[in-house]
Amino acid sequence: CSVLWAAPPAKPAPVVEVQAVVRQNIQQSFSALATLKAQEAVTLKAEVAGSVISIHFAEGQTVSKGQLLVKLDDDLLHAELATYQASLNLANAEYQRYQALFEQQQISALDYERKKAELAQIKANMALVQAKIRQRQIRAPFTGTIGLRHFSVGDVLQVNQALVNLNSMSSLKAEIKIPETSSHLVSLKQAVNFKVDAMPDLILKGQITAIEPSLDSNTRAVVLRAIIAQSDTRVRDGMTARASLNLSQKNSVVIPEQALVAQGGKFIVFIVRDGV
Repeated sequence: CSVLWAAPPAKPAPVVEVQAVVRQNIQQSFSALATLKAQEAVTLKAEVAGSVISIHFAEGQTVSKGQLLVKLDDDLLHAELATYQASLNLANAEYQRYQALFEQQQISALDYERKKAELAQIKANMALVQAKIRQRQIRAPFTGTIGLRHFSVGDVLQVNQALVNLNSMSSLKAEIKIPETSSHLVSLKQAVNFKVDAMPDLILKGQITAIEPSLDSNTRAVVLRAIIAQSDTRVRDGMTARASLNLSQKNSVVIPEQALVAQGGKFIVFIVRDGV
């Protein structure tokens, strides 16, 4: 008998999707960790020792520049100032009399200058006492939000004792550390976007205003300072964020990621040539 052999049917050609290669402007960016800080922040301290007689703020309150916050006992200084004021009134009257006598050439120039010096000395002593009184009046150095106080009325404060924090959060500043190998990618007035870790939905926009000329001695990183003009009431001093620096645009050939084929440790793409 004979067996008829038939060739296997030909496999159909694979179906592929073809897409035209295009060129697009791609925004290059660089990401780095950043720490958000208040534009102005200070821990108020006592310049001199003294007993607290009054507190003129509430915790968490917004205070204005120059506003009186804490007053220390200054009764003795006011008594001393009153004594100098009485001496000043007398010295001023005597000075006016000596001035008239000097103009009439009835006293010597030396006597006149001595009386003039006495008057100046009393005024200087009064100015010194007034400065000591101001030291016992702790005022806000700038407009901001007051923190939690660590003292009460009646406490006797010591020199340089920390009293309360004051932050100005109307605008923010951020410190960004980038590797020294990437320092050539940044420049002054460069735009920066910040994505706050604690609030992923919040994006803050800032601008680089300063670049530290020296590298960080520990990390060998370049430290950048950025200013964020428009803050958010939810942001707190010391929060961390992801800074995204927008670099120059680059015109590049763009293909779909699905078109990349791994082969022999490389990525290749298939192209259409003469319909094949």
